[in-house]
Amino acid sequence: MARGDISVMPANVPEDMDWVEDVVLLSKSVVNEELLGCFREAHTVCGTVSEESRYELVAPTSEERVCYYNLGHPEERHFIYMYKCLFSKLGVRLPFTQFEQDVLYECRVAPTQLHPNSWGFMKAFQSVCWYLQLDLSLKAFLYFFHLTRPFSQKKSRSASFRAREGRQIFTLYEESFHDFKNYYFKVRAVEGFRPFFENEQGEYQFRLYWYSGPESPKYDFDNLDEVDQGIVTVLKECCAKVPFNTKTLLTRSPSYIRTELEKMTNNSDAYKMMRARKKNQANRLASNASGSKESSKSAADPVSKVPPPGSENQTAVNRSEFKVPPTPSDLGNTGADKAKSRSGRA
Repeated sequence: MARGDISVMPANVPEDMDWVEDVVLLSKSVVNEELLGCFREAHTVCGTVSEESRYELVAPTSEERVCYYNLGHPEERHFIYMYKCLFSKLGVRLPFTQFEQDVLYECRVAPTQLHPNSWGFMKAFQSVCWYLQLDLSLKAFLYFFHLTRPFSQKKSRSASFRAREGRQIFTLYEESFHDFKNYYFKVRAVEGFRPFFENEQGEYQFRLYWYSGPESPKYDFDNLDEVDQGIVTVLKECCAKVPFNTKTLLTRSPSYIRTELEKMTNNSDAYKMMRARKKNQANRLASNASGSKESSKSAADPVSKVPPPGSENQTAVNRSEFKVPPTPSDLGNTGADKAKSRSGRA
């Protein structure tokens, strides 16, 4: 397809999109219904078979862009935009894990507002925490990363997580992602089903559409509690010589990943101490519950219940405090902005 066919400025750009850089507005999606049919046959979108039938993929019109909010609401049901590579390369699945939803909520970004490499960091962090039996912690993640936004003439494009100085624990999934910007589509629940990004009160768990003011808090070691400090110490010791390879974590077999991680944890005193502490805790629980069958069933190490990344039940263990859906008051909006913020619109 000729480059001119996919670099087209839409005829009527919404007035409140004036903060978006032209490179985003020029990126027309090349996805059509035929391509989506082939994609759905070749790739898994959801974490379980039952979920697959509850979501549909919809090609954008020639005038819609990945940064747009739902221009057709209320006639059109709310949706999220997703890049093809998030499913095909990075292993993102619906519903997002609680950790992923918490990161999006806390950083005020829509799913496609994050660069694919940043999704790679999130997936890799979850993978490492599962294999090493570490609690998933939003604060620990944001200890290592901060959110940046490239600007050109005071306009913004996608946001990216960057390693804070002296805190790199992951490599980039790809040094340069190519051609992802024109391969996006809508994802929405089929009629009659409530989407995972909406709770029972009709509120949204994170911003569905691009927002002009994403940000992330910074956490230093002294800001963390004892458990988070332990997680950070383990990961820093493991990466003292070389960071975790993100592509390896997301593409290689579990046995290969375990072998590689064992090498990286061999010299970590913090990891050995953590494992010993968890073993002692499990033994105490088992001992206290020995007099009751029912109690002994619940005495298993809670970390062992966490499913591996990409498994059927992929809701992650999460210690985040940010579980409340965004509301107008949380986001500092009032009056006419209420309808916008409830759907994640800036």
